[in-house]
Amino acid sequence: MTPVDWLERLNLHLAPLRRRGIVDTWDDGRLRPGQQWRSEIRAAIERATAAILLVGPGFLASEFIATDELPMLLAAASTRGLRVYPLLIGYCQYTMSALEGYQAFNKPEAPLEALSPPEQNKLLYELSAAVGMEMLEEAPQVRAEQVPSSPSGWQSERAAEYTRTDGFMLVHVYRPSLEPGQAFEVFIFLVRHRTGSEGPPQRDFSEILTAEFFFGASWGNEIFTIPNSGGLLGVRTHAWGTFLATCRLTFTDSARPPIVLHRYIDFEMATAEPNFGVQLTPRRRR
Repeated sequence: MTPVDWLERLNLHLAPLRRRGIVDTWDDGRLRPGQQWRSEIRAAIERATAAILLVGPGFLASEFIATDELPMLLAAASTRGLRVYPLLIGYCQYTMSALEGYQAFNKPEAPLEALSPPEQNKLLYELSAAVGMEMLEEAPQVRAEQVPSSPSGWQSERAAEYTRTDGFMLVHVYRPSLEPGQAFEVFIFLVRHRTGSEGPPQRDFSEILTAEFFFGASWGNEIFTIPNSGGLLGVRTHAWGTFLATCRLTFTDSARPPIVLHRYIDFEMATAEPNFGVQLTPRRRR
């Protein structure tokens, strides 16, 4: 039986994060002839924000990992908050190792080698999703009484957009498609949010006559006109890649000018030892 290259499988799921600039991944496959490999590994660990450890019997048996690499990783976790994600790829003595105090991403009694391919992919997907969320820069919300003065221009820009759209916004939800040849089923719909208003955004609009949706060439440049029949106002479509949705609202009051809204629809999918893991460094655009 051909051994599974777990690092390759993991990198498939991390690829969308790399492509979108959320992470820069490093593993020892990036070492080149002539490089001082010990110093390169040390440098990678020092700049990493998170480390995924592919833990199996080979990982725990490696003298270099036990005496050099793992102590550096655990020291970084203790001193500067490096996130450690142990992923059990094979049955091993995990609870007898230096990693015992770290919660593994999966249970030691159910390593990847014991799972079916779909279950393996699900776990690798969940891990990549967790890493992606961890790498995004946090923008915490605060209570109103704690809000400092607004940065110059930013609040006025937001206010101008609320004024332009009168609080109307496009939102979307999606799920894997049951349609052959399509990746996602997407529902794009309208809400109305007013700054400082209580409760959820408004979802029914007696003042709107029609909502016209335009998605571009992949939809034959067709304009999809949705009359307002009451209740939720939106459109359902199928898609295999990202796209820009544009919506033009017209109103029952013919004297009221139309409003144009845009929504970028974004989703990504991705279908052995001695490579034991990957270090991740967040890449944030400033």
